Amino acid sequence: MREALRQLASTGLVERRPRQGSVVATITIPAMIEMFEVMAELEGMCARLAARRMTKEEKLALKAMHQACGRLVKKGDLDAYYAMNKRFHETIYAGAHSRTLEEMTRGIRNRLTAYRRYQLHQTGRIANSFAEHQAVLDAILAGDAETASRLMQGHVNIQGDVFADFVSSLPSAYATG
Repeated sequence: MREALRQLASTGLVERRPRQGSVVATITIPAMIEMFEVMAELEGMCARLAARRMTKEEKLALKAMHQACGRLVKKGDLDAYYAMNKRFHETIYAGAHSRTLEEMTRGIRNRLTAYRRYQLHQTGRIANSFAEHQAVLDAILAGDAETASRLMQGHVNIQGDVFADFVSSLPSAYATG
């Protein structure tokens, strides 16, 4: 139990307080917006480095994951798409061949998981996400590092925009995080 709480604290999901124990961390809305901004930059950097550094085998695996995502879009299987989408992104993180960057990106992604998942429930978002992935994949396969970075940043920023739209629709008492 202690180890699990320590790991959750290291990701920022739990706060450890002296003489009070551990409590679920609260994330303010401004902090969440900042995390989406940083996430877009980190994922863009992962895509840029992946375009330069991925091996042929890693590129083939990424392409296969994307094709699997396409089948899930056609089925409308949101939960399976979300899981494969996560693997797609994590394959790009690993393909950057930078352990530090991969760990930092995963850390923020884990803190944003619930909010990233929410955006896929928006009408048409799963198909748009797949199309955005196709463009990122094409850039990575072509070795076009700058385009891969720009497209990935745009892809992640859309998630932040969906979150911002969600927040703006909340009653003011909830939106004052």
